Amino acid sequence: MDREKPSGPRGTIFLGEFAGPIHKRTRQVEQVFEAADIKVSLERNMDGWLKYHFAFIAPTAGVISGKGGDLRAVAADTEAIHRYCRACREAGDVLRAVGYRQRQPAVFNLYYWLPRWLEPAVFSRLFGSRGADVRFGLHARVVGPALHDMAAEFAALNAQAGIDTPTLDALLECVPRHPWDA
Repeated sequence: MDREKPSGPRGTIFLGEFAGPIHKRTRQVEQVFEAADIKVSLERNMDGWLKYHFAFIAPTAGVISGKGGDLRAVAADTEAIHRYCRACREAGDVLRAVGYRQRQPAVFNLYYWLPRWLEPAVFSRLFGSRGADVRFGLHARVVGPALHDMAAEFAALNAQAGIDTPTLDALLECVPRHPWDA
């Protein structure tokens, strides 16, 4: 589990149903994780949650890959952070336009209500943290093939929405299509 420190609090696993009520089988899986002292967040609309996860992770992988995997370089680059936030908003705008009204998790709203002048202060701390090294850095190096598959699915949603996403598109181009290209 992702942690800032070996003895620190564990991260949370997100589980849920495609849409609608939580079934018994999902509660049983939740109990297995909780028995291992792993926090679980049950999501009633996992489809929406996964789409917003893409809206967050695609720009994250793109900005990290654009800096050669160097999270400290991302943290130090004000314009890279602004591009990252713009790309997250572009992806979120597409999802909202095609009917995904609830931004998930709620922290995704940060990309919308945080004043632009505060973006570097907030996100440089995030990208400069040890947690980001573990959560984002290692994952960004190998996520390319899966991320490009998801991007193709997202493109279909974007075609429905008819929204230009130049910043998101540019960051996706930074993500290697194969792990050995990194």
